[in-house]
Amino acid sequence: MATNKLEFKLTDFNLIFPFYLLMDDQLVVTDQGASFEKINIHCKGSLLLDIFLIERPTLTDVNFQTVSQICNQLTLIRHKEKSDLVLRGQFHLITPSQQLIFLGAPWYDNTEQFSGSGLNFNDFAPHNQVLDLLHMLNTQEIANEELKELLQSMKVQKTELERAQINLKKLSDSLEESNKRYEYVNQATSEAIWDWNILTGDVFYGAAFEKIFGYKVRNLPQNFNIWEKRIHPDDFQRITEQINHYILSDTVKWKDEYRYLKADGNYAYVADKGFIIRNEKGNAVRMIGAMSDITDKKLEEQQLKLLESVITNSNDAVLITDATPSNNIIYVNEAFTRNTGYSLAEVVGKNPKFLQGPDTEPQKLDELKLAIKSFSPYEITTINYKKNGKPYWVNFSIRPVADNTGQYTHWISIQRDVTDMVKANAEIQYQKKFTEDILNNIPTDIAVFDKDHNYLFVNPHAIKSDEVRKWMIHKNDFDYAIMRNLDDTMAKRRWTIFEQAVSQKSTVEWTDEHIKPDGSLNYVLRHFYPYFEEDELKFVIGYGLDITERKQVENRLKEALMNLRVSNKELEQFAYIASHDLQEPLRMVSSFLSQIEKKYGDKLDEKGKEYIFYAVDGAKRMRQIILDLLEYSRAGKSEDPFTDINTQELVEEILLLYKTRIEELHATIIFHDLPVVVAHKTPLRQVFQNLISNSLKYHQKDVAPRIEIKAIAQDHQWEFIVTDNGIGINQEYFDRIFIIFQRLHNKDEYAGTGIGLAVTKKIIDHFGGKIWVESTEGEGSTFHFTIPFAKNTLTS
Repeated sequence: MATNKLEFKLTDFNLIFPFYLLMDDQLVVTDQGASFEKINIHCKGSLLLDIFLIERPTLTDVNFQTVSQICNQLTLIRHKEKSDLVLRGQFHLITPSQQLIFLGAPWYDNTEQFSGSGLNFNDFAPHNQVLDLLHMLNTQEIANEELKELLQSMKVQKTELERAQINLKKLSDSLEESNKRYEYVNQATSEAIWDWNILTGDVFYGAAFEKIFGYKVRNLPQNFNIWEKRIHPDDFQRITEQINHYILSDTVKWKDEYRYLKADGNYAYVADKGFIIRNEKGNAVRMIGAMSDITDKKLEEQQLKLLESVITNSNDAVLITDATPSNNIIYVNEAFTRNTGYSLAEVVGKNPKFLQGPDTEPQKLDELKLAIKSFSPYEITTINYKKNGKPYWVNFSIRPVADNTGQYTHWISIQRDVTDMVKANAEIQYQKKFTEDILNNIPTDIAVFDKDHNYLFVNPHAIKSDEVRKWMIHKNDFDYAIMRNLDDTMAKRRWTIFEQAVSQKSTVEWTDEHIKPDGSLNYVLRHFYPYFEEDELKFVIGYGLDITERKQVENRLKEALMNLRVSNKELEQFAYIASHDLQEPLRMVSSFLSQIEKKYGDKLDEKGKEYIFYAVDGAKRMRQIILDLLEYSRAGKSEDPFTDINTQELVEEILLLYKTRIEELHATIIFHDLPVVVAHKTPLRQVFQNLISNSLKYHQKDVAPRIEIKAIAQDHQWEFIVTDNGIGINQEYFDRIFIIFQRLHNKDEYAGTGIGLAVTKKIIDHFGGKIWVESTEGEGSTFHFTIPFAKNTLTS
């Protein structure tokens, strides 16, 4: 690449070359000569190629590098818009700043073009034109003297020219001979020779280029840029930057390896080397080189590196011995050292049998010796010993290696520590036997089926006959029905249930009924459990449990429950009739006593009136007890359908009933965000009414009642919590308060019969929930009760 160090200031350029163009390394014009302004040409800030076209010399690819290569050559550039404006001059490279400058002036074909341009002589560099004019006006004497000198000079030049022609002829002959030698070398060599003219960019390719890369040499573009574009993209930047660096330096030799595109579209690995020819100034003007295809060599190197990496990094131990009778070890990898504890230095030159010990099986060793003797591949699993004396199970294979002549030279062995696998297999066998022992002795029908419902296993409890049990493997229930001459109804039913379990990927349960010889029924509860791995059916487990006794108990229980329902119905009817019939005599007693008191009151003394009062009060209390008994018998029973009940609204309705009492006691009732539950509305209203009523009734004297109601969502139910600050309950009475007619206080102190909480518990029991209390005497009580999220029927 040509270089030139110009040390002028821009003001000097305007005086000497007023039509100069200064460019950066992207060929962007950063400054221009003052005379451009007079012809209305503005180049600053634009790319050179946007303004001018380089006409001479011809460049196929114009960039900073190619323009740098034509520095100091006569160059013509034409303005793209004003085609009659042609500048003649030279490009020069300013090395320190990596800038290019074009020094030139307009080149006009005739005086008309010059006069029409608007320029005059003052707009050109003043030195050449003025000197030429003075020279033309010189005196005749000077001209004659100069003519004599010119003739003398021409004579000398003629003599030198003749001598030069002789030398040129010798040089031509020598060059022709040299070209012939070059062509012979080019034909004989296996390398692709190339010759690059750095100044013009032309490239010559040798004949081997077609043989190696498939390109027709006569059709190849003689251009350096085309060669560059065929370099692999991953190598392009490295190679091009490296060549540019070598050209700009004083180096004369270059070589490297890279990938080059062949005519068939594949890349070849090439080794390329070049020799740089420089001119007297040290500038690179030519580069000659040769490319050789090293693809096979590269692939072999890569394979060797891969094999080396595999062997070195393998988790399996690799051991190589020679093929002599002593079978001396020559190589082991790192995995061998990890497995055995022996380093390469400790085992080189030894026979591998030093790894054997007392538990190594002699029979397998004899088989191994026969394989080695006959140079046959062999695989064995046996016990070896580590450096620390610890035995381990090893699986290893041996294989003989031959050279190109077929002579065996080495043995290679791949060894793997399989101790864990051997132990695992032993454990599997143990577990298998353990499992079979359990399955064969468990008092339950056990069978395993494949995906087509064929038996894979049947235990003795299911089929007692060993012969039949063996026969059933890979058979199905239809085969069994045919073999036993049975109806296939049960087989069809089991097949349908089997398909259902597989399609649903879940356990299916059903009950088989078998008629015993005595005519009684035998009930077996059966299940099909499909087992999947990653959505693939592996097998189906079937098991059956004799539930005949349980079924008989269930049948008796159903019968008892039916009888109990009938009995309860009769008791309810009896309670209703009894309460109705008992109320009438009590009403008569109470009525007649009141009439006696009214008619004979003035004749009775205080003692008589007191007797009448007690008799009437007793009758009233007896009537209330009868009514409470009737209510308890009906507790939880409702003709209302199950419905969604907003307990927030239900509590608000109840508080309206107790509005007067709440105001009298200055009570505070706190509740919010109570849920919607599924239940009978009337019984549920009674539950809340009883608990709120008790909290108001059993309040502490001179303390305003405070009641808080809230609900908590649990897994499958709502838990309601009613808390008050009343008198509280002693812990010993927590269970007693839910029993009918169990009172903790004197009837004169707190009214009632003690049936409210018993009725509440019975309702909650019917809802399928529970009720309990937490309390501290003198501080208050908290009642908890639960209601399932959804319940379609009341419990029996």
